[in-house]
Amino acid sequence: MKSVKAIAYKFIEQQQNLKLSKEDSEAFFEAILNSSQPSDALRKATSRYKQVIENNGIND
Repeated sequence: MKSVKAIAYKFIEQQQNLKLSKEDSEAFFEAILNSSQPSDALRKATSRYKQVIENNGIND
């Protein structure tokens, strides 16, 4: 039987995979190539994401 931790890691791994349509992919890369400064909301989201990753030992 899988441990809860193993199941949690598998779930997180699945959630981190990003599947985009061709149009979404083009919009994503267009936004990256022609980006402006990140907003406060994006900075806060990045900080929260990093905390989750560090707190769960995912970056190991």
